[in-house]
Amino acid sequence: MRRSFKSIGLTLCVAGLVYGTLEGFSYGVFYAMYREEFSFGAVQKQLNAQAHVQENASPDGDTTRTFTGSKNQYVVHPYTGWVRGPGLQIRDYPNVGEADYVLTPFGFLAEEDPIEASNDEGVVIVGITGASVAERLFRNHEARDILRRAIAQRPEYQGKKIIFAALCTDSFKQPQQLMAVSYYLAQHGRLDLLIDIDGKNEATGFYVDYNHGVYPAYPSLWDGFFPGFYGGDTITALGNITMWRNVRYYTAAAFSRVDFSVTALTFWTLLDRYIETRAFENESAVSNADDTGAPYFITGPGLYRNAPLEALARFQLQLWEDGARQLQRLADGNHFAFFQFLQPTPYRHKPLSDVEKAQIYDSNSIHALTVNMFYAQMEAAVPELQAEGVNVYDFSGMFEHTSSTVYQDSCCHLNPAGESMLAYSIAWRIAHYGAAGQP
Repeated sequence: MRRSFKSIGLTLCVAGLVYGTLEGFSYGVFYAMYREEFSFGAVQKQLNAQAHVQENASPDGDTTRTFTGSKNQYVVHPYTGWVRGPGLQIRDYPNVGEADYVLTPFGFLAEEDPIEASNDEGVVIVGITGASVAERLFRNHEARDILRRAIAQRPEYQGKKIIFAALCTDSFKQPQQLMAVSYYLAQHGRLDLLIDIDGKNEATGFYVDYNHGVYPAYPSLWDGFFPGFYGGDTITALGNITMWRNVRYYTAAAFSRVDFSVTALTFWTLLDRYIETRAFENESAVSNADDTGAPYFITGPGLYRNAPLEALARFQLQLWEDGARQLQRLADGNHFAFFQFLQPTPYRHKPLSDVEKAQIYDSNSIHALTVNMFYAQMEAAVPELQAEGVNVYDFSGMFEHTSSTVYQDSCCHLNPAGESMLAYSIAWRIAHYGAAGQP
């Protein structure tokens, strides 16, 4: 009996030693791969986010966007291009508590329906437009609280309830923001203040449309809504995208059962990156699909189809500038305050952290190509727009003295720390607008 207990004890000791060694080795592998120390909290947050992706999917079978990185269902919209589908299940963001916003009947997120609140003079309605960076800032409860405190400081808003409403979603570019705000106002919606965070998609979207033979004033990847007009290879790629996204979800769901192990979580991060790469390859195949012969409602007029990139860039710059002018005119005509911000990107003005150098900055990406081609012109246009009376600010260099990690992907999306910094910068502009020495 004693020998049996000794044998069991020895086996447990050996097993514990092997497990501990494996955990330590995995810790080292994680650091070697990502140049940062393993954090249960950070990895578990990523794991939980992927494990809940399918809960964000619309069950009603509506047409689905296929652009890179899309996790949710969208439906075609006659004025804004697309909005979030009515079956979207709202979840907290970034997975730190219960969501405190709703999906309105019009396909945008809001703390409560702003059209219903428009008749209440005791309510201040703050719209946030732009694209995914703007919508993510809205979804971040801490960022909204930062903005709320700044807005509440202004005498005209003191003592009133402040509600936020997103008038945008992923991949919007001008004139979609202008259309979304106009559509909202046309339905008796009221705004007291509008925040527009844009620039990156305006720099990238025209190039994507150019490669697709789509008119550059159309929404980015507009043709992605209509896969029935693609060839067989693209249909296969679309099927593969769905397959890899399902694999990613089920893998994360399985590993969430062993999220106490460094080894299991390190293996999951490596496997998840592999799956993400396979999905991205198929998404790129869809993005590069040949749309020759597609009908007018997909491609739009053939203007600029064979134009040089410089001409396309000038046209897109005009769209962005005119969108800013028209939003300012809407604000002046409807008596609400307007603040526009040219958003930062990883490819302008920032000293990159080790993580950003290893995982974020991609010199071969479409983001690097188009930002380097186009952003300097947008930055130069800001003072010209200001001189015309447009309340626009250049935030492209807001991280020029920040060496810590603020980006979470190679596009432009910010991590929670970066979103808080963006919110504080916007809040300062709002709180000090009109003060002595400030525009």
